[in-house]
Amino acid sequence: MSRALPVLLISTLYYLLGFYLLERHLTRLFNSAKYFHEGHPEIFTTLPTSEEIASKIVEETEPYRRKYEHLRIRLLLNPCGSYRIQVSEETPSVFNVVADKPVDSQDVFLRHKTTYRATYNQARERAEIGKAGGPLDVILFNERGEVTETSIGNIAIEVPNSDGSKSIWKTPSIHCGLLGGVHREEMLARKEMIEGIISLDDLFDAAKNNRRMKIFNSVRKEIHVCLKKQDS
Repeated sequence: MSRALPVLLISTLYYLLGFYLLERHLTRLFNSAKYFHEGHPEIFTTLPTSEEIASKIVEETEPYRRKYEHLRIRLLLNPCGSYRIQVSEETPSVFNVVADKPVDSQDVFLRHKTTYRATYNQARERAEIGKAGGPLDVILFNERGEVTETSIGNIAIEVPNSDGSKSIWKTPSIHCGLLGGVHREEMLARKEMIEGIISLDDLFDAAKNNRRMKIFNSVRKEIHVCLKKQDS
């Protein structure tokens, strides 16, 4: 399969008395640049260093850090190697979630964070995200009926432990077709959750039995949510 050209690569991080998982964000960004460079040698040939970007983030966020406690920092890397940083105040939110139509698990733009977000934006539009009385986020699933992620982050559900002990958090496997989020990587590395297949039936069963469910990313951290099934 040919590697489609990205528009821009993105990484979005959170600031609260420090830049949360900055090193992991930069690692993922450069890994995505390497991936697209291998398919298109003419792009991402010259890249800034991690140190340069980190220094620029500190510099450009300094005025905001004087005024706000929580910041959302969006880093955009152009295929020519230039980059820009966008900074805004981050306001905590509460979410409802809704299941939607399937995505293509082989879509490379689900595995790399870029400015091309048609799949996410179309899912949000169909689910009427942001409209009065509508859901505030949408859960995605692939052609095999496996839960993948939401339009803003990764997802996990609480599942019973096989040995009958305390329940554990389970997040969809990367092979289902999703972005391997930075916060997700951190939670897996800490063994605070496991990854595997979560079917739509598993999702609905978790909701029916009042097991906990959460959306998470490195900006909003973890948000406990409830499931609202989309009307057919």
